[in-house]
This record gives sequence, C-alpha cells and structure tokens, in this order.
Amino acid sequence: MFARFMALGAALIILAGCAPVSSLPFSHHLSANAVSKVWQTREQARLVNETVRVIHQRDYAGLISISSEDLQNEATEEIFTEASKFLPDGSPVLRISLRHVRGAEVTRDGSVNYSHTLEEHWFTGGRAYFKIYLAEFDDGWAVTGFNITPIDEAAVRANLFTLEDKTVYHYGMLALAALSSFVVISAMIAIGSLHGLKRRMPWFLFAAVSFYPLAINWTTGVISPPFFVLMENGLKFQFFQMIFFGAAQTQQFYGPIILSVGFPLGAILFWLCFFTGSLRFREPVSA
Repeated sequence: MFARFMALGAALIILAGCAPVSSLPFSHHLSANAVSKVWQTREQARLVNETVRVIHQRDYAGLISISSEDLQNEATEEIFTEASKFLPDGSPVLRISLRHVRGAEVTRDGSVNYSHTLEEHWFTGGRAYFKIYLAEFDDGWAVTGFNITPIDEAAVRANLFTLEDKTVYHYGMLALAALSSFVVISAMIAIGSLHGLKRRMPWFLFAAVSFYPLAINWTTGVISPPFFVLMENGLKFQFFQMIFFGAAQTQQFYGPIILSVGFPLGAILFWLCFFTGSLRFREPVSA
C-alpha cells in the first residue's frame, strides 16, 4: 500500500514538473529556484554568483577578471557604470533563480557550450531581473554578457490578481476553474484509493490532464476560446492544447495573469464509469 501511494505521488510530482503552467501561484518562485539550481554546474554557479557580486558592488575590475575577451573589449568602465544605474537604490535583500538554460552551438571553430541564467533580485528600493550569459572556451567558462531590467512596480500593481471591479466573465471563469480542479483532483484521489482497479496508472494520468482550455486575461478581461492562445498581439491558433489539474494560471514576468480552465475529459470519463459501475477490477486472489 505504501509503495503504491509513493508511486502515485511520484507521478503527480512528475506531472506538476511537466505542466506548461502551474496551478499553484505561490509555487512559481520555489520550483523555479530549485530547478534552475539543479541544472547549473558548479563552475557555472560560481561564475553567476561572482557576476552578481561584481554588479552589486560596482566592481569593474572583478567583472573584467571573469569576462570573455569579447566582453572585455566591449564592456568599458563607462558602459558598466551606466548599466549599474538600472539597479534599484538600496542593498539587495533577496535573490531568486528563475531559470537556467544550457545549450550548444556548432561554429566554424567547433562546438561552443553556452548557458544563460535569469534571476529576480529584491532590493529595499525595488526589484530587478538579472540575465547572465556564459560560454565555454578552451581555458574554461567565462561571462559573455549580462542584462539588468528594472521591474515596473506600476505594471505589477496593474496586473495583480484581485476580485475588485471585475466582470461576470471573470467570476464565471474563476468558478469554472474551481469546479474543473475539484473534478480532476477528486478523481485522482479516488483512483488512488480504489483497491484492485485495473489500469490504475493510465486512469490516474488521464484524469490529471485537461484539454482545450478557455483562458482569460485577468487584467483586460479578454477571453480566448479553445484552439486559440492569448498573445500580446492577439489570438494565435493552436491545434492541440492541454493543461494539468483542471485549471492553471501563468504570468510572464510582471505582465497580466492568464487564467486557463481546461475540459477535464479523463476525470469526467472516470466519474461516469465509476457511477455506472463500468470500472474493471482485478479478481481477488483465492487463498
């Protein structure tokens, strides 16, 4: 019994990690911080930490010591000083890794390994995004560039999740999200608790997935129908869409929150089979 629930829990964690959007708003920073750290090698993590240190301390000499030759030729002290002006006033109080991506590129001289790390830094006077670029050379890894993007707090406040001054469509989508999530999660719990259910794991995975979601821009109230995705420049057709756990929300940096509600086909089919007695169970083993 314990092993069975451990397997179901592991499957749930895998599904949560593979989901394109998170159904838990507060999990974004925590999961991103853990995942990005796992994908960093020790050398890459050291360079990222050193880059953050020299930027915070305006240590130009320290930046040059870890930079590639190209960056050394481009990053004059005046440019570095101008870039540092994007930092909010005050000392850093929190640093969160949001994403770390590694890759390789084939050039005329051979393959070049590269990576970039995106972090969010909180200061007493504001917040900013740091993007740090690394590349591997013959003598090891080096910093090839960095960007500092201050966070627009006015835009953050404009895109907060709030129930004030919303339309009936907002409340309707929120109710659908709660209903869809309840149908999915209750089905997954029921599947995990039914002893002797045949094809338990396929049922469990099928119930977790919802298809062709509706989505609403929580700031503007614009709704995208199934087969379409909300983009900055309008709607984009997409033939196949799915989300996990019935409903989800996503937000790009401090842009508007997109609330998505999927059609829980697997969970609905399970409950139909459950109430009609169509589920198949293994025969009890005779003594």
